[in-house]
Formats: sequence, C-alpha cells, structure tokens
Amino acid sequence: AGAIDYTVQRWEIATGKKTSLAGHDNWVRALGFSPDGGTLYSGAYDGRWIAWDITSETPTAIRVVQAHSGWLRGLAVSHDGQQIATCGNDKRVKVWSANDGQLLREMGGHPNIPYCLQFVPNTYDLVSGDIVGNIHQWRGDDGTLVRNLTATEIFHHIGDIAPFGGIIHLSFSPDGRKLTACGLHKCSNAPAGNRRAVALSFDWNTGEKR
Repeated sequence: AGAIDYTVQRWEIATGKKTSLAGHDNWVRALGFSPDGGTLYSGAYDGRWIAWDITSETPTAIRVVQAHSGWLRGLAVSHDGQQIATCGNDKRVKVWSANDGQLLREMGGHPNIPYCLQFVPNTYDLVSGDIVGNIHQWRGDDGTLVRNLTATEIFHHIGDIAPFGGIIHLSFSPDGRKLTACGLHKCSNAPAGNRRAVALSFDWNTGEKR
C-alpha cells in the first residue's frame, strides 16, 4: 500500500509483519508488480517511479527514475514485465524500459491531465484516461494514437474554474473484450463531496459504449 506519508508499506499476509519502504518525496499514487512478483514499482506525486526488490527482507530501491514534471498520476506494467508506462500532470504518457529505466516512447495528445493508464492485454498497446473523459489508445510500437473513446459522463466542469472528476481507473475484463472506466459525475458541490460514482464499459473491438 502507498499513502500520503510518502511511504510504501509491505505486509506479509500470513504473519501480518509490516515493512516500510521510504524513497519518495510526496504522496504515493500508484503501484504495480512485475509478473514474477519479484519487483514492485511505485509512482508518486514527486514525479518519480521507483523499482524495489520487494522479496528481500529489507527492500531497497533498484532504480529511481524522474519521469514527469509535476505529479505522476498513473503507472502500469506490461504483460511480460519488460515495459513500465506512466502518465502525469505534464499531460504526457511515457513508456520506459523496466531493465534499465530508459525512456522508450513519449506521447502527447491529452487535452488535460491523464489520471490513469493500462496496457492492452498481451500487447504493448496502451490506453490512458484523462480528467475530461477522453480514453486514448496508443499503438505499442511507435506511440501513434489509434483512437479515442469518449467517456464525458465521467467529467464535470465547476463553472469557469476547473474540470472535476475525470477517469480515475481503467480495467480490462479477463477475456480482453471489455474496457471499463470509472470516476465521478453529476457533481453539484465538489468541496462538499456532492458527486456520484459511475463506471462505463466499452466493447473493446468496436468501441461501442455498453
């Protein structure tokens, strides 16, 4: 688990033993595991992602990458563990080598901040969702924008001030045939917390909103 105390906490399920991992300088926003479970990746509002040797008695940082200017919002690990994808307040989506932390691809095109992203199952293609309800699909080999799915129901504009809500998570169904986005909508008073949660599902092949 990651939280606003800047740390990642690891629990052993059988014993409840807790170990603290300190390395970020701001709130920890996102976590992801390598397929073999040996490496944990954490992303935080300090704009960095960190790779941890999570199986050791005292986990240490294997690699620290300064990924974004401003907050890092989302992080995902590819199906084979070879690539790490991140997005942040600089409105950029970036793909990194898990082996050496080198930047492989960088994509711009979101009109506002992308909050989350996921790899398309068993590929290097990506989907990313932003605060104003856009879901972009990016081609894995060259970062080309393939299509945009619109989920503007997960969006609200507070007068002339700022967008509110947005897509905060994306998830594929186990068979890869459905993509679901979730977030907040129908906001009547953002500071008071008057808003509703919503999830929208798309047919992945056709892009049809289900």
